[in-house]
Amino acid sequence: MKFSFCTIAWRHRTLKLDDMAYIISLLGYEGIEIWSKHLFEYQAALPALKKLLNHSKLQVPMITPYFDFTSSKKKWRDSVLEAETFIHLANEIDCRIIRCFTGRVGSEFATQREWENGVEGIQVIADKAAEFNIKIAIETHVNTLADRIESIQKLLKDVNRPNVGLVLDFYNLYENEKGMDPLLVIEKLYEHTIHVHAKNAEANLGLITPFNYVMEKDRAILGIRNLADGDLDYRAILNELNRRGYQGYVSIECFEVNRNPIRVAIDEIKFLREIKQPDFQPLG
Repeated sequence: MKFSFCTIAWRHRTLKLDDMAYIISLLGYEGIEIWSKHLFEYQAALPALKKLLNHSKLQVPMITPYFDFTSSKKKWRDSVLEAETFIHLANEIDCRIIRCFTGRVGSEFATQREWENGVEGIQVIADKAAEFNIKIAIETHVNTLADRIESIQKLLKDVNRPNVGLVLDFYNLYENEKGMDPLLVIEKLYEHTIHVHAKNAEANLGLITPFNYVMEKDRAILGIRNLADGDLDYRAILNELNRRGYQGYVSIECFEVNRNPIRVAIDEIKFLREIKQPDFQPLG
């Protein structure tokens, strides 16, 4: 199990990717998950970015664009074109996973046509990514086709591509399914998991997962907490992932607006190191 930090933490702050990488590396993270906007800033200078990453001894486990295969034909086509761009960008910086949102319609409300468009869109970009040995990771997220365990399992079955897996976001499922046990989530979805997003909150203080909540600069998201302090027991979650021999990245997703992301990164890497102890044996 390895740890990374998502640059989306600086979505509302002016900080160059160079400085983000320096800070994340200095704190002891092994990876930097790059938000699409930050990657675009380096689109014309990828050799410089690769040199920066090598100097910082950071891997890029995943890049995080936004696709929409369920809204309209135009957005479907635009998402495929955007995916092609990100596939080439990922390949240039030795990143082997691209995050995928299906769109902004939840599985419960999706029409048959919206579902089929979502499946086809993922298949198309997965086939393109496979040419470069890149995987597509569908994020478990509210208001998408991957917002409930049953819909996630059906989506993966319908897509049926060997290079398609999951970004397992426990809090997204917990908030959407009203208290879903994260250990049950692992039991049901672990075999498809290729990346993990980690965040925590107190649900009784309000939602934190809707798209507009985290992107609006002036919105106060009151419930966000450190991994050690929210509703989810991340000690149990990480211990179970460790026990199962999970070799991928756990990536800290910081949506704080009151605390500086650097302080969050410091607190979380300390917690993660305490959890990652050598006394847990993987399942044989």
